[in-house]
Amino acid sequence: MQVVKANMEILKKMPNLYDLIYKFFKTKEVEVYACVESSENFGFLILDGVNGIYANNRGYRPFVRDLDYNVIKYVSDNYDAFFKEGINPNYVDAKKNEYSLGITPLDEPDDEGYTGEVLFNQYNPHTDTFVQIGYPHMFHEVDGFAKIYSYHTYEPRRFYMETENKYEHERRFGPVSRHISSFNGFVYERGMIGYTMMVMNEHGILNTLLNGTYALEAEDKLKRFTKATYMLNGEYKDFWPICRLYTQKEINQMIRDAGFLVSVPEEIIDIYDNTDGYLVDIKNILKQLKEKELRDACGMKLTLVPDEQK
Repeated sequence: MQVVKANMEILKKMPNLYDLIYKFFKTKEVEVYACVESSENFGFLILDGVNGIYANNRGYRPFVRDLDYNVIKYVSDNYDAFFKEGINPNYVDAKKNEYSLGITPLDEPDDEGYTGEVLFNQYNPHTDTFVQIGYPHMFHEVDGFAKIYSYHTYEPRRFYMETENKYEHERRFGPVSRHISSFNGFVYERGMIGYTMMVMNEHGILNTLLNGTYALEAEDKLKRFTKATYMLNGEYKDFWPICRLYTQKEINQMIRDAGFLVSVPEEIIDIYDNTDGYLVDIKNILKQLKEKELRDACGMKLTLVPDEQK
């Protein structure tokens, strides 16, 4: 993408851009750069110090950069994304709810062969409630970064909710605190002992023995959740196989009833994966501006001559 500084003559030919600048910056002095990749793909980047706007033929996005030309805040349609080196982005919506997203590798593949877990954290400051949802996902790093694919983030495998989020986490043994709800999902295929135990749990032992699993369950693979009731060595435990089982539908409804999202919004994933078109353009343009600043600075440097050479 070619980046050149725009002058007033260019701006006067684009009244919509002129109005956008006035809307955000009023009569402040700003720098405007025309950014052209092709006749169909072009835009303008407007900077007032560290505050900026990027506008193209699709729309515009406000952002904030640091002095090293890194994006530290990006405003999308529904979220403000905040960036800090070394950690995953944080997101805030219009209601001030907070979100974060990441993926971690598992020590060993799970029962279905997944090698990683996507963790989607949500926090409601008004009710002081924290939710973490885990989704099974393959973990594959390229150049030190593991992408997240949205089709893996529709059905939670793990659901953790904590009310009164300031509650101290020192308990390692005994009953789970009333402030905490922790559900863990697991999957068994027909023919496995776990599958039969699931059917017995839901349909009764006698009914299962008399009719068999085929008559009682049409699915060849069953997914259910258990709720943790006690802690052992700091880990959440349940009384499977004699505890109550929850379906995916029930878990999803619990999450919605608590006022949280079941799946990860595409908008957040695109920002995390660095595939948001606006954000990619902004980063590329800022990179060029930084390189230009470095070139200009180098051109202004003085070379000191030792006394003996004078």
